[in-house]
Amino acid sequence: MEEEQALVEGAAKAEMDKAPGVAVRENLNETAFFYPRLMADTSGVVTLRFTLPESLTTWKFMALAHTKDMMAGLLTDEVVAAKEVMAQLSLPRFVRMGDRVTLSATLFNLTEKTLEGKATMEVFDPATGEGLWKETVKVEM
Repeated sequence: MEEEQALVEGAAKAEMDKAPGVAVRENLNETAFFYPRLMADTSGVVTLRFTLPESLTTWKFMALAHTKDMMAGLLTDEVVAAKEVMAQLSLPRFVRMGDRVTLSATLFNLTEKTLEGKATMEVFDPATGEGLWKETVKVEM
């Protein structure tokens, strides 16, 4: 299994090397930040700065504050991290020898303007890098 993973990662890196300007997300931490000891300024305001991980998800923000005389407050909110333009692949969870599969992708445009372009989906053999199937379509979204 480790050998297969290494082959997949190697083939993926080779493909990315052919696609200059494509940024690969690397910071996929499951916790955006944890600051257990923040102090408010004289106005009672706490300011914090952090780098949001690159996971495209909904983050839950939770803050608990208290005073020396045990007054407390709780704040919860959500922050959605998304790309303005992105593709979400729909792949089968398992594939066995002889199976026929349908591959599909949903394209998202979160900008306020209509975008046109091309979308390409490609399947290749991770062991050899040989292309097995490729389809490019024009899209307007």
